[in-house]
Amino acid sequence: MDFFKDILPYFYGAVAALCFYLTVYLVFSFLAIDVFHIFLKENKIINLVILIIIIFLYSLINWKEVLRFKFLAWAGLVLFVILTFLNQKIINEERRKVKIFFVRPRWGIQGSTVIVKGKNFGIPIEEGEIYLDGQLNTQVQKWSDNEIVLIQPVPRNFGEREVYVVTKKGKKSNVYYFDIKNPTPILSPIAGNEKRSDY
Repeated sequence: MDFFKDILPYFYGAVAALCFYLTVYLVFSFLAIDVFHIFLKENKIINLVILIIIIFLYSLINWKEVLRFKFLAWAGLVLFVILTFLNQKIINEERRKVKIFFVRPRWGIQGSTVIVKGKNFGIPIEEGEIYLDGQLNTQVQKWSDNEIVLIQPVPRNFGEREVYVVTKKGKKSNVYYFDIKNPTPILSPIAGNEKRSDY
C-alpha cells in the first residue's frame, strides 16, 4: 500500500499534464492550423517535445499537497478528463475534414497558375478531383495532402466561381470562391501598346 501511496502523486500529475496538453495545447494547435492558418500541418516532433516539457513542469508541482484535498483534487481531475475527452472528440472530427484554407492568387485568367492550400486532400497516389466553376480540372500540376497546383482551364463564365475538392474516398471540401477574369480588358492595353510601338 505504501508503494501505491508513493506513486499516486506522480500518476495524478502525469494524468493532469496529459489532460492539460490535450485540452490546451492541441486547441491552440488546431486554431493555428485550421482557423488562422499560421501553419499548414501539425509537426509531431514539436508536439512530443512540448508534451515532455509539460510533464516535466508538472513533475515540479508538489502533488502530495494537492492530494491532501482529496475530494476537490479527484473531482477536479475527473472533470478535467471528461472535458478533455469531449474536446478531443470535437477537434478530431474537425481535423478529419477536407478543407480549403485559401486560393492564391485571388483571381486569374485562362492559362494562369492557381495554388490551392488546405488539408486532407490526399497523398499523390490517392489523388482526388478538383473542380473550378463546376468543371473537373484535369490540368493539375502538383497534388499533395495540403497543396494543389493547377492551370486555370477555359472558363464557362466570368466572375466569382466555386472551387472545391473531392478526395478519392469521396469526401468533399468546403467551397472557396475564385474570381475568374475576362482576359480581354486586361490584355487590350498591352496589345494597344504593341501597336503604337510599331510606328
